[in-house]
Amino acid sequence: MKLGHRGFSLIELMIALAVAGVLITLAIPAFTDTIRNNRLSAQANEFIYALKFARAEAIKRGVPVTICRSSNQTACTTGGTANWESGWIIFAENAGNLAALDTTAANFASGATLSSPIVLGSNVTVSGRTYVAGTVFSTGTVLPAAVTTATESVLVAHEALTGLSTLRGDNNVANTITFNSQGMVGAGVGTFVLCDNRGNGSPTNTLARAQARQLIVAFSGQTRITTPTSRAATTPVTADPVTCTP
Repeated sequence: MKLGHRGFSLIELMIALAVAGVLITLAIPAFTDTIRNNRLSAQANEFIYALKFARAEAIKRGVPVTICRSSNQTACTTGGTANWESGWIIFAENAGNLAALDTTAANFASGATLSSPIVLGSNVTVSGRTYVAGTVFSTGTVLPAAVTTATESVLVAHEALTGLSTLRGDNNVANTITFNSQGMVGAGVGTFVLCDNRGNGSPTNTLARAQARQLIVAFSGQTRITTPTSRAATTPVTADPVTCTP
């Protein structure tokens, strides 16, 4: 005796597909938000890492190290909106011209008093004492001879952020932030706000601000991130609850 093989009827299949469609429709927005939240967290961590790296390099090298916004990852961008989302670069301040990337060596005359640290680009002998290339002359040093500094090059370059994110700094860190040889910043507390385009594509929308990450750099050079879970619900971004800029 042969047993019949039962399968789905057409009606049962249609009902199953309809239920699956409803479940998918309900799940997609939550899944999309998860992706966006994870992207924001990753981007915030990347920028915090860049700040920590710049600070550590300043302490290790004994000279200021600057991180600046850069749209081409080869030079600092200083004009227009403070759009750090276009990318950034990090470089050591070897040539005594703070907050500027000097790709050529600078020359200082004998007897000059340094207003900021420099790194020697070549050996200099004065009264039988040789100062080798790489020697750091600190701020306030009266140079014993004419010297040539080392050039500056990009230590780290970071490309533009993805996902239509915006990363904006307040007036203290609108274009650059420089850590001195003690790892401190001279501009005072700096605040960055990182948002995506959630909420009708507008970074000023409440939905975007509700998930915004606020990145704070203290005078000591220490950094921290605040998120919606660590802020009051009525002020999603403590620096400015109205927009995604500090």
